[in-house]
Amino acid sequence: MNRYELTIDPRQIPEQVTRLITELVEAGYPTYLVGGSLRDLLSGRPAHDFDLATAALPEEVRRVLSAYAIYPTGLKHGTVTVVANNLPVEVTTFRSEGTYTDRRRPDEVRFERTFAADAARRDFTINAIAYNQYEGLLDPTGGYDDLRSGVIRAVGDPRQRFAEDALRILRGLRLAAELDFTIEAETMAAILEAGSTLSCISAERKAQEFRRFLVCEPRVLRRLWPESRSVWGEVLTPIGAVSPERWESITAAFERIGADFIVRLAVPLISIGISSDADDAATLRRQLVLSNNEWLRLKSLLEAHNEEYPASRYELKLLVAEYGYELLREWMRIEAAMVAAFGGSGRSRTEEQPAWEELSRRLDELEEAGECCTAAQLELTGLDLIELGMKPGEALGQCLKEALEAVMREEIPNEKSALRRWAKERCRGLC
Repeated sequence: MNRYELTIDPRQIPEQVTRLITELVEAGYPTYLVGGSLRDLLSGRPAHDFDLATAALPEEVRRVLSAYAIYPTGLKHGTVTVVANNLPVEVTTFRSEGTYTDRRRPDEVRFERTFAADAARRDFTINAIAYNQYEGLLDPTGGYDDLRSGVIRAVGDPRQRFAEDALRILRGLRLAAELDFTIEAETMAAILEAGSTLSCISAERKAQEFRRFLVCEPRVLRRLWPESRSVWGEVLTPIGAVSPERWESITAAFERIGADFIVRLAVPLISIGISSDADDAATLRRQLVLSNNEWLRLKSLLEAHNEEYPASRYELKLLVAEYGYELLREWMRIEAAMVAAFGGSGRSRTEEQPAWEELSRRLDELEEAGECCTAAQLELTGLDLIELGMKPGEALGQCLKEALEAVMREEIPNEKSALRRWAKERCRGLC
């Protein structure tokens, strides 16, 4: 097993984690910090979700660490969660695994006594490194060199790794995007070969990986897309139609709109003509397992794209009434980014585009002025109309609607006295 000089500051590891390692090691059970937290510490990134791998069986972990709160979060796979001073730490027994008939979880788990045996069943070499304060870094698969070189490489035979758990296909692509790594050639070939097996993975798990992928650095997404787009098309059908050339423009737009998932998602969908009422829209909602709030935001952004540019103050107020200020700002940001990135091409409108930044300024002025754009802002209520003699019903609602229209057109001020006078005169025949 390769060993390296420690390249992380032990003070970066929470004291609770070090203490748990110490107690298990001193009880005779080799124990190490493993997984993503160690990988991130070695890469100089903030670490979260600390995991330990140990020679101790779950019942032995519970005996040695009996002073802590311990929860059986995955006993079938040898995992318990130990809470040390409010920090949850997953502690998992070294294990090897049998066959994966469902291409997701092993049919059989065998507990082992060495980290080398445990490392052999892990997904990628950069996730198969271990550390403790007694032995330093242990690296049975060459992951440390891959980490230093910026390479995603499967442990052992990549085809076997992806046949065991198809979710590793997406995890490899997502890790490459998050870390700005390249994918080793044989591993990438196996990813492409196994892409069609993703049908056995739940939509929720696939969507989680796609979400994390889409909000990565645009420059990295641009680099990875030519090879990976067919695989992501297995996750979200419409996205597979985006060519590398169009993806260049899409990621250029990403650079201008930030990393909000829903806002980013709207860009490629708009660019390939997906509408909120199309069959594809229903498909993407199902495939990405969007919450109701997420779907409403995305649906509104797709619908707003087809709105005419609001040339007048009144037209802008109508849009505020329809979508609200926050979503309109997102829409304007998307439109401005797409105009800059696409040059107006690939969209439903003409090449000559209005100044969306100027429209955003106008929207700010409208909100700061407190202009009335919705019924909730109207200084006339149904109770006012009833006091004026109008009976509840459709006519009352129509009168309020007309009052709002008149205020939005600035024909009357949004003041209660003026509105009551207007209503008394305008709706006299309805009282």
